[in-house]
Amino acid sequence: MFKINLLALSLCVVLLTGCKQPDFAPNISAQVRTKILSQMGNWQAKGRAAIRSKEQGHNVSMDWQQTGQNYNLYFYGPLGAGWVRIIGKPGHVKLTTSEGKSYEADKPENLVYEHLGWNLPFANLVYWLRGLPTPDSIANIKTIDQYNQLQTLEQDGWKIEYVSYRFYDNITLPERINLSNRDLKLKLIIQNWKH
Repeated sequence: MFKINLLALSLCVVLLTGCKQPDFAPNISAQVRTKILSQMGNWQAKGRAAIRSKEQGHNVSMDWQQTGQNYNLYFYGPLGAGWVRIIGKPGHVKLTTSEGKSYEADKPENLVYEHLGWNLPFANLVYWLRGLPTPDSIANIKTIDQYNQLQTLEQDGWKIEYVSYRFYDNITLPERINLSNRDLKLKLIIQNWKH
């Protein structure tokens, strides 16, 4: 009898851990959730990114620190081998590589595409990472779950899918995000949020 109960308990543990549920999703309205996320001016997201274009692919670790409109991004390969740091503020951005090369421009999109080949929408990612549509443009498709968390979004030629969320302090924040357009696929796993 003990073996049967132990087997049943083990099976329950496997089933429960196999289907990842959010830690906790507060019951707040869509308006309150949007307000909280919009007011998150200072935050840090650490995790991993898989970037795939038609020609190449990269798997990197990511550390994104946002302080108001200023940002400090750090992408690095396994064991710190090969890294890129992007430091920016409105009207000025600087990209530095592990080879000691530095480049400057007025927009991060142009600089990153020219030197890394990644056509990433940085201005939008500041919002999409937090689970918000970009306020400056129309979202063509937007779906929300029962907790008022953004599930899918189509905006500015990109499709964004929020695979999972995780609870931090008083709000849930995206944990896994898939983004794609005609030329690029980006998968983000955010392992730690600070805000």
